[in-house]
Formats: sequence, C-alpha cells, structure tokens
Amino acid sequence: MSLRNILLVLLVVAVLAPVSAQAQRVCFSFASDDNSDGPTFFGVPPFSVFDGSLVDPSGSVDVRLLIQPFCNSGPLFSRKVQMLYRTEIGPYQAFPFLGGFADTWNAGGLVRFIDGATGTVFLDIVFNRALMTSWSTAPNLLGPTATVQDSEDLDPNIRFIAGPELLAILGAAGYPAALLDFGEDFAFTMTNIREPGAGGGAAVVPVNPATGELLDKWVAEGSFSAAAGL
Repeated sequence: MSLRNILLVLLVVAVLAPVSAQAQRVCFSFASDDNSDGPTFFGVPPFSVFDGSLVDPSGSVDVRLLIQPFCNSGPLFSRKVQMLYRTEIGPYQAFPFLGGFADTWNAGGLVRFIDGATGTVFLDIVFNRALMTSWSTAPNLLGPTATVQDSEDLDPNIRFIAGPELLAILGAAGYPAALLDFGEDFAFTMTNIREPGAGGGAAVVPVNPATGELLDKWVAEGSFSAAAGL
C-alpha cells in the first residue's frame, strides 16, 4: 500500500466513528434521455467518443445528476449539471457470442460534470482502463447498444475528484469526502446508436474489424450510474 493510501486509511478511520453503522458509499446517477433536446454521446472516427454537445441544438449536454451519500439509506440530492465526456478507445477485439459478436475496446479519458448554477466543476472522473462493449450482428458493425464501465478493481488510475459544490453536499449529509478515493466504479449505457440525423432502428455504423476503427460518426442516448467509498 502506498504512503498516500495509508494516510487516507488513517484519515478515514478517524472520521468513520459517527457513521459506522451506515453504508460508507456514495451513489451517483442520471437517467437516459435526460438531455431531452439532443443525443448524450457523439462518436467521431477513428477512435473518439465525446458527449453530444457538438450535435446538440443547445450546444451542451445538460442532465439532472442524483447524488446519494450513504447509498440506499442517506438523503437524496439532485443537481442540474453539464456533462463533458472525452474518451479515446482501442485496442479492439471481437469474438462470437450467442449468435452475434461481442465487440470490445479499452477506453480512457475524462468525464466532467459542471455545476449548472455556479459554472464550477462539480465532479471529475478520470480513468484509463475502462471497458467499452457492444453486441452486434457482425464484427464490422457497431451494435445498437453499448456500455462503458470501469472500477478500481481493474483500473488503479481511476479517480473521483469532488468540486466545492459536491463537497458541500457531502458535508451537509455528514459523509466523509475522503471516502471518494476508495472503491470507485461507474458504468454508462448507450442506446439507440445511430448515424447523426437518423431516427433510430438498426445500427449502421461500420467498424474496421481488423483495427476497431469507427468508420463513421454516430450518436446515442445514454444513462449513468456510479459509486465510491468503502
């Protein structure tokens, strides 16, 4: 264990006594299609996935982020935020699975939630070993749905970094902010994957089966769930 983690453990032990009987995790989420005026995600060849702000009429992806210190038992807070999503994907592997093909990429980058009231960073999530998956009818197509998921168990570089507004929420609920440095995990869903301007239906986004390069732009709706703590 690194010196940083040892110090964090000692800090956590010092602050946990008042809340030891409760779950020590904080949960975050937003619902699919919460950004009702445009897509949540925007894929750009060959290996980039962004938030949908570049193809959103308002120029931003705005969602209602739910925050619950002490998952399933603590108070529930709601915050209007702008989501920035910047990732690069690859390398790629596809293999037959249940009559289709499981397509997999490594994903790394940044997810930033900006507080809608103050314009300050509400929460940053940085990572470099997430798994992006899709299930398609052929190894040269992106399927109509996908996921991006990561956890501290497999990505030692994942970090949840709280901004001042989130720290205020955690403090008001009596949640030790130091716990955000432990047990981080998140998952995004991507649904209705399609070419920009298409109404939906079967995905027609081509993929280079040899390299995993996305050969066309695409958009998708999406939801988010995450947790951190001991």
